[in-house]
Amino acid sequence: MHIHAPMFFDASLSFSEKIAQWRSPPGVSLQFMTTMIMMSLLAVVVVSVG
Repeated sequence: MHIHAPMFFDASLSFSEKIAQWRSPPGVSLQFMTTMIMMSLLAVVVVSVG
C-alpha cells in the first residue's frame, strides 16, 4: 500500500472528493483503523507508565 496518494495533488477535486477517493480502496480504512487503535493503545501505556 502506498502512503503517497496522487489524488491529493489534483486541484480539480474538492477536499471531500479527495477523501472519498482515498477511502475507496478496501485496505485504506482497515489500515487507518489499525493505526488509530495502535496509537490509542500506545497512549494508554504512556499515561499508565508516566
